Amino acid sequence: MTRLASILPLLVAAVGCAAPVVPDSNDNDASAIPRLIIQTGPKDAVGRDANWQSYQASLKSMNPDFAYMYFDDEAALSFVDEHFDGTELPRIYRDAPKFVLKADLFRYAAVKVLGGFYMDMDMMAKAPFEPLVAAGDGAVFPKEWWRSDAAYRKIYGEDRSCPDDEEHWQVGNYAFAAAPNHPFIADALEEAMTRTVRLTEFDAADISDDDVLLATGPYMLSELYHEGRRQGKYADVAHIRGDDDVPSRRRSYGGNDWHKFGGYAEHMLSHSWVTSARRRMQDTYGNMYPSDIDYDCILACPGVEIIEDVYMLEEEVFDLYYGTELGDCIDKCLNPSLTTDAPTITPL
Repeated sequence: MTRLASILPLLVAAVGCAAPVVPDSNDNDASAIPRLIIQTGPKDAVGRDANWQSYQASLKSMNPDFAYMYFDDEAALSFVDEHFDGTELPRIYRDAPKFVLKADLFRYAAVKVLGGFYMDMDMMAKAPFEPLVAAGDGAVFPKEWWRSDAAYRKIYGEDRSCPDDEEHWQVGNYAFAAAPNHPFIADALEEAMTRTVRLTEFDAADISDDDVLLATGPYMLSELYHEGRRQGKYADVAHIRGDDDVPSRRRSYGGNDWHKFGGYAEHMLSHSWVTSARRRMQDTYGNMYPSDIDYDCILACPGVEIIEDVYMLEEEVFDLYYGTELGDCIDKCLNPSLTTDAPTITPL
């Protein structure tokens, strides 16, 4: 299996819900985004992450006129069975070898049928979503993070280069909105189904986080969107950049506009789905800030010249080079207590 790079917080849960009646709030305009917020997570969501309850409350308080639907795994499966009876989705959903694959399939399926705003459990609302409804776009997706040429090649292959400036931006799936039956959502669901089937040939233990990202997550979504965009498709999809406010959860990499849903919500990066090894790495370095980092040490590591921005430590560097000689060298620089074998600093 491929072992590429990235750490995108996706949702890994299953949830139970008493589904409310979606209000007729868009004047029967089938092309409009409904005033509906959709989430999925475990029945013990509060026990899984103590912050999720406050994030959920922020979504509701910022959007009091929006309906809200919450699905656990049983409710999600029932939804798939009911709305996709006669298709391959119920079988593929059941056969998916990792739960995060199911979570991704469900989010596309739910928004395809219902429309509305999908939000991961660690999304904190910053402003009402009403302006996004009023804007009239068919779908809205976030610009998650800016991928350098090196990052792009690590994801999609060393023989590929980023076709245009826009494609440097990854399309996030931690938060998005669409009208019911939007073509991009339908295409995303179809592609995710196809790629999930390929993964059923492997044991779950052999499927990496990056395989998931390429199958159903933002790597797949970005590839699909940007290829379609270059072909003249998806013209009514707004790919929105985050605001420049200092992130509510401080991090040592990237711009202030990363991991947001425009100025409307922020991804608080619970990383509930990534493998335990990567979680341990994030826990180790998650509270480090640029002032704490010995960049001279990092810059002396072999092969570091391919890193275009050493501020991208937790995502672009850790994810692209974790487990390699370069990654081990960076690891030693960031946590000298692990070893005394830090590189000798030589002039570049």
